[in-house]
Amino acid sequence: MIFKFGRGKPVIDPFELKRDKILCGKRIILTFHPPLFMKVRKMLVNARSVKLSGWLFKSFMGTYCGEEIVVCLPFPCSPAAIVALEVLTAMGGKVFVVIRRVRAINPALGIGDVLIPTWGLREEGASFHYIPDIDYIPRPDVELAEILYKHAVELKRRRRIKVVKGGV
Repeated sequence: MIFKFGRGKPVIDPFELKRDKILCGKRIILTFHPPLFMKVRKMLVNARSVKLSGWLFKSFMGTYCGEEIVVCLPFPCSPAAIVALEVLTAMGGKVFVVIRRVRAINPALGIGDVLIPTWGLREEGASFHYIPDIDYIPRPDVELAEILYKHAVELKRRRRIKVVKGGV
C-alpha cells in the first residue's frame, strides 16, 4: 500500500474539529510573544479570557475601535501556529493578523521599526502542504496591507520609528 500524503482527501480536515462557528465576523490577532500578547490585551476594552482550544493556545476577546477582536498566543513554531490557525478557521475565523517580533536582516531597519509585508519567501515547510507550487510567492490582501501601513504611518508621527513595506 502506498500513501500519498498531501494529495486527494486531507489526512486531517480542520472543519471536522469544530462545527460551531463562534468566531464568524470576528477579527483574529495571532501573537507569538507573551509580552506582545499582554500589550494587545491592555489596548482592548472589556478584555476577557476565552477558552477556544484547551492546550493549543491562550486567548482573550475584547473590543477595539468598536470591533470585537480575538487575540491568541499559539506556541512559537510553524506546526503549532498552523494547528492553531486550522482550529480558528474551523471555528469561523476568516480575517487574521499576525503581530510578531522578528529580527531584521536589513541593516536599514532598527529595533522598533515596522515592516508591513507585501510578499514572502516560504522556508518553514508547513505552507507547502497547503500550496505545493514551489514558485508561488505569498502576498497579503492588498487592502489590508494598505490599512496596516496607514495606521503604522500614524504611529510614526507620534514616535521616532521607520515604517517600510517589503518582503519577509
